[in-house]
Amino acid sequence: MMKKHFLFVTIGALACATSCAPTAEKETANEETTEATEVAEESNEEEVTYPYAAGAEFDASTAITPTELLTQLEGFNGDSMEVTLATSINECCKKKGCWMSLDMGEGNEEMFVRFKDYEFFVPLNAAGHETTVQGIVYRDTITVAQLQHYAEDAGASADSIASITEPEVKLAFQASGVMVQ
Repeated sequence: MMKKHFLFVTIGALACATSCAPTAEKETANEETTEATEVAEESNEEEVTYPYAAGAEFDASTAITPTELLTQLEGFNGDSMEVTLATSINECCKKKGCWMSLDMGEGNEEMFVRFKDYEFFVPLNAAGHETTVQGIVYRDTITVAQLQHYAEDAGASADSIASITEPEVKLAFQASGVMVQ
């Protein structure tokens, strides 16, 4: 009788240990992700000195202009192209700095930039600054919900946000590194 009781207790303890372990690991991973996001958000709330760099290091001397990029894209048939681009920031997310739009030259659409794996952001006051970004350029279909979210982040009025009713195909960029002057 005692052996059976001991066996049940042991099996129960093992079952609990194996079923609880992944939960503890998930909680730790979630805490680390939350902490990383909070640190990134806090760093954007503080005073930022320029030049500012975030993400992967890269050689800014290889940067091309928006005109050169658009010319390269004219004859390009692939899905995406790796590039280093130098231009100015028209706008950035006012809440976290988690996206920015870049000037692509007079008469051209802006290019929307997100940051690889949401690992880094730009300062909240980066609009108007010159920047160099390294990453991948591609055409992206932006859903109505995403467009409305970005408009809200940029501080648009409720009427302006409500007027967004169609998705858009836009030039987009996933930055692995950024420098802001």
